[in-house]
Amino acid sequence: MNFRTPLVTLALSLVVLPVQTFAGIESSGPAGDRMEEHQPSLQHFLRDRDDTRVLAALLQRTGLAEVLESSSALTILAPNDAAFAAFGIEASNLDSISDFSAVASVLKLHVIDRSLTAIEAASAGRATSVGSQDLEFSFRSGRLEVELLGGTGAVIVDNDLPIRNGVVHVIDTVLVKDLSTSAQRQEAAIDLLTRGVRIGAPAFNDGDPALCCEIYELTLIGVRGLLGDGLSPELDAQLASALVGEGSTERARARRLRRVIEACYSELRPQPQPVARRASKPSSKEPLIDALREARRRGHG
Repeated sequence: MNFRTPLVTLALSLVVLPVQTFAGIESSGPAGDRMEEHQPSLQHFLRDRDDTRVLAALLQRTGLAEVLESSSALTILAPNDAAFAAFGIEASNLDSISDFSAVASVLKLHVIDRSLTAIEAASAGRATSVGSQDLEFSFRSGRLEVELLGGTGAVIVDNDLPIRNGVVHVIDTVLVKDLSTSAQRQEAAIDLLTRGVRIGAPAFNDGDPALCCEIYELTLIGVRGLLGDGLSPELDAQLASALVGEGSTERARARRLRRVIEACYSELRPQPQPVARRASKPSSKEPLIDALREARRRGHG
């Protein structure tokens, strides 16, 4: 299976999502009045089904399982295992993901902080996920569908499945931000460039040019993957040459990669560029770095 395209899409969709919390979810405590004690917990429900075990594992590894179990009146849009497999994520390869922070941001797009049956969701038409992104529900060709506005859509393949603190609807696609239009890809590329400098420059300043080079390389690989032919031929050639970087010291390579990042930023948005302030050395486990490393590893595997 060629994992490159879906994994790069997922990795890059993650970096344009804001970091969210569960502050909007009402916590009912372990014995909340709204809990239906005779129903299974979310994790038991997901594990007992044959087609939602990847989601159960991801919720556990991201730490969201406990948060959701202690919350009340939830609607869970549960991507089935086939939906995750489309992004190269399967139960057998979860150990290859070393940082689940970005995964958690995507999973939060699938949670609504009130319990909605399929009919209630269709009647409401729209709801907001705890990831602060709007979801739209509609009937099409006799099927109930859900769409992440500005992102992907899914068919609800199994609905109104009760759990102790809400309801589950199984869907056939992972909901992620859509990077299909040129403008969306350009904004995502600008965000990558900005964050790449803000993460990489402190590493260079703190005496770790090797980490800085890796961050800058991953940033430029991501930009190239997003824009494809959207860069000018001259800049694309400059970028390709910088990524080879043979015969250069790490400090020299870092400076060269930074110049290409600045050239990309100037071409995409000709205005003053972000200045990276001196800060503590970033961790190599930063979610953006981890997501892009995984995408690159899959692409070259």
